[in-house]
Amino acid sequence: MDRNGIPLAYDLFPGNESEKVHMRPIINRMKEEFADSHRPSKKTGRVDQKQMAYYSDKYAKKQKADKEAMVARAKDLIKSPKKYDRITSAGSAAYVKNLSFDKATGEIVEGKTLELDEEKIREQELYDGYYSIVTSELDMTDLEMRKIYRGLAQIEDTFKISTSEYRTQLQVRRLLRY
Repeated sequence: MDRNGIPLAYDLFPGNESEKVHMRPIINRMKEEFADSHRPSKKTGRVDQKQMAYYSDKYAKKQKADKEAMVARAKDLIKSPKKYDRITSAGSAAYVKNLSFDKATGEIVEGKTLELDEEKIREQELYDGYYSIVTSELDMTDLEMRKIYRGLAQIEDTFKISTSEYRTQLQVRRLLRY
């Protein structure tokens, strides 16, 4: 987004993956596409960034609930591994030790003793409620960063609503055809 909150470009990603793995390539691509004289040259590939970290009780509660659901699925995966594969175990697989998948089929490889990774669960609990905002706009104040971040959340909410409305309209049209 530009400083007025107008999107310059966007990308779509799987909803079941963290956006963190996608952000650096996007930032680098945006730097190349929208570079100006104040930015590092394309030759260096370097992206300077500013980061702010926050804590939120509300976010901590959400993360705890999400994690509890994933741990429950991980326990079910350990009990009944044949019900799961690489795709259906997404999220919960991170909490299972000795888990591996067949590269060709995506099925869980048999013969290993699956265990709940209690240490990983405890480690991740330390970070519940924390999140960060990262920007390449080094001159932006903390307040401006936060305002734009909130604007981005509003854009995402609007996108979710409009997508939902589109699906509803599409379903109604399909019903009316029959």
